[in-house]
Amino acid sequence: MRSLWSRSAIFRFLLTAAVIYFVLRLAMDVAYLVINLQQYGGRTDLTDYLTAADNFQNRLPLYAPGPVKVWEFYRYSPFFAMVFAPFLRVSPVTAMVLHTLLHLVVYALLYLAWVRLFSRLGLARAAEVLAWSLPLWLVFDGFWSDLALLNIYILTALIATLLLEAVLFEETGWALLWLSILLQVKPQWAFPLVVPLLFGRWKFIIKLVALAALVYLAVAGGVLFNAGPRYGLEQYRDYFRLHLNMPA
Repeated sequence: MRSLWSRSAIFRFLLTAAVIYFVLRLAMDVAYLVINLQQYGGRTDLTDYLTAADNFQNRLPLYAPGPVKVWEFYRYSPFFAMVFAPFLRVSPVTAMVLHTLLHLVVYALLYLAWVRLFSRLGLARAAEVLAWSLPLWLVFDGFWSDLALLNIYILTALIATLLLEAVLFEETGWALLWLSILLQVKPQWAFPLVVPLLFGRWKFIIKLVALAALVYLAVAGGVLFNAGPRYGLEQYRDYFRLHLNMPA
């Protein structure tokens, strides 16, 4: 990155312009979120997470009853609702600010995760292209859309990237950690598990999936212990029913 900055005037111009855009856009987006939340009670994915956490604490249903025809509903695991409860201790504006800061940190970590992955794989050309793409990362509309919605897609992308790295180098402990987290939020993002299969590493993937299943059961047991068996089982039943009937 430093080498590219020192030798390319075009890169310096593009990155400087992108940083200016990033700072101005961030200020406007945060101001909009605060005003929208304070004056209009604006709905974001974060408000859905907080509602689910409040419902969990009060032992109310987490999931919409009956068939669901739209995407705008809570669809994460009961464990996710349980661990999100600490955000209920702060004001909605504070929760929004904390979530925004987390979003920014995670996005930076996502970029650095790909830098490290390309370095470990010895892909010098890919690393150079990634460095050139930094200005695009700063203006990428997908990032700003996720920030406006205050969701966890960027975090999920980071965890999926770390899972990809772990399975490529067969690091069982790290792979188990990242896979276990993904299974609690967005199981469909566990697609890096396909990579070992392409190389015939069946022993590694079978071991990893078996361990992840045990961790999942242990986590579910923790939820049932915290919330009570009856309520916990009802929520897991509704959670799996929801995903089996998810709209296309």
